[in-house]
Amino acid sequence: MMASSHVPFAAICWLGYATYTNQPVTIPQLLVASFAGLLPDIDSPSSTVGRRIRPVSKFIGSMVGHRGFTHSLIFSYILVMSLMYITANFAGENAGLLYMYIPPLIVGYLSHILGDMFTPSGVPLLWPWKFKFKLPYTFKADSKTETVFVSWLVIFSFTAYINFVFLEKNPIQNVDLTNPDSVITYVSVLWDTPSTIDPAMVETK
Repeated sequence: MMASSHVPFAAICWLGYATYTNQPVTIPQLLVASFAGLLPDIDSPSSTVGRRIRPVSKFIGSMVGHRGFTHSLIFSYILVMSLMYITANFAGENAGLLYMYIPPLIVGYLSHILGDMFTPSGVPLLWPWKFKFKLPYTFKADSKTETVFVSWLVIFSFTAYINFVFLEKNPIQNVDLTNPDSVITYVSVLWDTPSTIDPAMVETK
């Protein structure tokens, strides 16, 4: 994915995670998630993030290459543990505030890795094993397919959020994501008006 897709994709992932876990969604958290969606590309001096800290990016890229260590689960784990340790030991009175921004940062970071799994080249999730993991459905980065895919996700996700959260009908917590019938029911009621939705419809599991 390109940066122009990673940013909205990260915001969508945080929006979905926060809604599913029944957390309030704030603009600062969305911004943190969106920014974090660019961070794994710090290993590329030509990336949006890399161009702004080119010396650091060049060093990381020379050590691990692009789509290497920073696109792996082990780096994501190290990032989580580091953020938790720094916040717990050095943030002092601001620890509570900072803890609010760790989840969107992590979700945004992981969204980048997920997004790159939509591309044919994939990502080395289990680095240093060099095998590249990718999803069954892929598309070339910076292609029309990518633009259409991300645009559709943005429209669908924010429509869902407005429909279910702002209108106080949020059945997503009742959806069993392992049950196709439950997911299909959720999607089908998304476009209904508040007066036509039967709450029992979303209890299918």
